[in-house]
Amino acid sequence: MKTSITNSGILVVKLQRGAAFTLNCAGEDSAGDPIDYSTFTFKGEVRNKLDELIDTFTFDTSESATGKIKVICDDTSAWPIEDLYFDVYINEIKDWLIERSVCRVNDAATEVV
Repeated sequence: MKTSITNSGILVVKLQRGAAFTLNCAGEDSAGDPIDYSTFTFKGEVRNKLDELIDTFTFDTSESATGKIKVICDDTSAWPIEDLYFDVYINEIKDWLIERSVCRVNDAATEVV
């Protein structure tokens, strides 16, 4: 899995279909201090360009008090080979979308990422 940031600030993740998806995230406030996420729960979804649900994520929040969470999907073998969108929400704030990024899924037979 490789990541990059576009000129417009969108995170792009390149993923080989079938590989595990794990994204380490860290939140900081305007002073640069870690945000305590320990009282929040998260929801994560993978969607196609038609906004159809492809999969969901689980979260490792064991370090959430220090502003760190992991977004995880162990099995991506059923994901289509195309650009997908992954969204991360904080449930307690009316499903507040905190991240929408692009995941470029490739087939191992055609491209190694």
